[in-house]
Amino acid sequence: MLGPPKVVPTPEQAQGPCEFEGYARRYEEIYEVMEAARRDGVAFTAIFPPNICGPGKVPLEPKGGRDPSVHSDMAKGPRPS
Repeated sequence: MLGPPKVVPTPEQAQGPCEFEGYARRYEEIYEVMEAARRDGVAFTAIFPPNICGPGKVPLEPKGGRDPSVHSDMAKGPRPS
């Protein structure tokens, strides 16, 4: 999840240090909050960015699919009632 992958497909665990200081710091903060919530018995959900996209790859949409029309509809804004 952080840093360059060592194996492909990449498992959902850190493969190496994150190359971006700000992201690594925020990632650490989220895990600290998750640990505190677990310790204190507080329900907590963290939603991490699902993927990084490049040319030719459709990013995940809110329901977890890769339907380009969903992105187009969201870009158009709310539909009139």
